[in-house]
Amino acid sequence: MMFTIPILFLAVQSFSAEYEVWDAFIDYQFSAVLWQTFVYGGLVATLATCIGGTWGFICARYDFYGRRLWQWLIPAPLAIPVYVYAFIYLAMWNSWVEQTRPAWLLITLFSFAASPYAYLLSFQAFSHEPKDLAESSAIMGLSRFEYLRLVRWPLAKPLLLAAFFVILTEFIADFGAAEMFGLTTFSTAIYKLWSAYMSFGTAALVSMLLLLSIMIILFVQSKIKNHSYNATTYQRRKLSLSSNLLINIIALIQSFATFIAPVAWLVWMASGAENISDSWQTFITTASLSGSFAAIITIIISLIIFVLSRKERFIPAIMQFGYALPGTLLAVAVTVPFFYLQRFGLTFLSGVLGGIALMFLAWSIRFLKVIWEPIAKNRARLPDNIEEAARLYEPNYLIRWTRLFFPLIKGGMLSAGLLVFLETAKELPIALLTRPIGMSTLSIKTFEYTAESQWDMAAIPALLIVILGTLGLLMLLRQGKNDA
Repeated sequence: MMFTIPILFLAVQSFSAEYEVWDAFIDYQFSAVLWQTFVYGGLVATLATCIGGTWGFICARYDFYGRRLWQWLIPAPLAIPVYVYAFIYLAMWNSWVEQTRPAWLLITLFSFAASPYAYLLSFQAFSHEPKDLAESSAIMGLSRFEYLRLVRWPLAKPLLLAAFFVILTEFIADFGAAEMFGLTTFSTAIYKLWSAYMSFGTAALVSMLLLLSIMIILFVQSKIKNHSYNATTYQRRKLSLSSNLLINIIALIQSFATFIAPVAWLVWMASGAENISDSWQTFITTASLSGSFAAIITIIISLIIFVLSRKERFIPAIMQFGYALPGTLLAVAVTVPFFYLQRFGLTFLSGVLGGIALMFLAWSIRFLKVIWEPIAKNRARLPDNIEEAARLYEPNYLIRWTRLFFPLIKGGMLSAGLLVFLETAKELPIALLTRPIGMSTLSIKTFEYTAESQWDMAAIPALLIVILGTLGLLMLLRQGKNDA
């Protein structure tokens, strides 16, 4: 397990925590960290699950005018990182209302920004009907509401609870939006202990507490039982004219607030900015880093899947664990072992190559699940007899991968590469904590400009992130249709 060694070094480093810093953290920040991480996170996850779950239910169960349009626009906020939402609406709030940073505004923004996760899972849960149970319920004389409450809700509950925990871990992992609004969460506390106070041992100890919390959340999530049943596509019911009008008005308001208005505001602010050349150079740096990482890691993972064949049963738990770890925790975890290596004279690790290596290592741990699943699904489609025949014809693994495996799974590799490119291009805490001195990505530039309230300067890198996200999502949807 490639994250085992960083975690072990993190645990060792936590024993060197400075007593004074740790004591001050417990006295003045610990209660705020617990409250603003888990209470705010639980509130965000609940609201986002309700919002996205409701839209998923409506789009899956009912047929109404504009349904196809809203199926595209409701999940569109996935192309915009939460810290970009935070910067946009914080700038509007400070310009038009007052110079404050209310926590309720961030909770509202995060809830709507994360609701597409719940929408996608809810749509999946309600778009198929359990045929046997539906017939049995009709024979028993259950009304439509009773069937929904007693049969469909228990079957959909595991996916909705999964959406809740996904959104909760996203909030815990968030750094940029929480820092912009002045919240004291685990992620922001680790960042301040690491960069501002230079207390590496204390940051490692707080990271271990966060790791324990994530493990508890994953353990609770693993206890959720899924139900299997023979399902058929649900025949959607048509709605009345008044219901059509109401749903379209609400969907238009939500889509305007979560996608149309933020993008339009970014375009308007970027039109008057003067840092176009600087943002272009940052874009090239971001594209180079994310593109290089996506290409390298996709090829490596495809080779690993090819060598392992179908014997990768232990991988799902590892993928789930790595993807759930916050970026600040991973950045600290991969950096600590290099501190120990530097003590043995490996000074080159502190240079540009060392920083990029740390960044790539942390990204590999966090996005292993994103890389693995599209390639593994394409791999599972290959019959065993093709590989057996290829093994007899060519015993060399690399040649066999080049001639047989790569042409057959290149669609999955492209999907995995695009997903990883998107995720790393907008990722903030790992890039911020592990970057070489003087190197900036679009996410870092957006964060730095917003920290100084330079809204117009932050608009261009933020807009470029949104463009990358939108184009990437369109390419992924097109690739998904081609694969199907």
